[in-house]
Amino acid sequence: MSHVMLALVRSEEGSERNAGLSQFLIPMNAPGITIRPIIDMGGDHHFNEVFFDDVLLPDWAMVGMRAQGWAQATAELALERSGPERYLSSHVLMTALIDAAGPDPDPQIKGLIGELTAELWTLRQMSLSTAAKLAAGEDPMVEASMVKDLGNSFEQALPQRVQALVECPSTRDDDLARLMRALLIAAPSFSLRGGTREIIRGIIARGLGLR
Repeated sequence: MSHVMLALVRSEEGSERNAGLSQFLIPMNAPGITIRPIIDMGGDHHFNEVFFDDVLLPDWAMVGMRAQGWAQATAELALERSGPERYLSSHVLMTALIDAAGPDPDPQIKGLIGELTAELWTLRQMSLSTAAKLAAGEDPMVEASMVKDLGNSFEQALPQRVQALVECPSTRDDDLARLMRALLIAAPSFSLRGGTREIIRGIIARGLGLR
């Protein structure tokens, strides 16, 4: 359970769109806060609805500069979108496939493992390159968005690619089968975190001068 949330809220009266936003650290036990869990299709609880009813915050709750919240949030999103969590959500299934295949796998399984490994390594290198730009004080918004879009596509497709080659009837109950069933349900949500695919591709298009 989280004890504090980082919120981006409108702090300047009369401001519009990206202007007039500030970030605040909000204790989750502050009076006026109501939290309602969101249960996903797999029966898991990862997200909540949070309601604010006349919540008062002290001056120290503001993070960074007043009315500069949008710039701060976009920098944070660049780090989030390019991190390894954007392409490793299905990684456990890949390692389970390798373990189940053994030292002398079927040629098709061997080919799939090789493809997944090459794609994963490429995403890792892209992620490291984006992290280096952030460390240098640059704005890698386009690069981070590309890592997220390609990474989400990879981690969403991985369960289906494994399922196409590995039979997992409902009676099968080893690690590979359990992980495949769970990820086939969860994978569609992976592209929602950190910005939907439509938003991400819009950012990429603007960065490339296409819109």
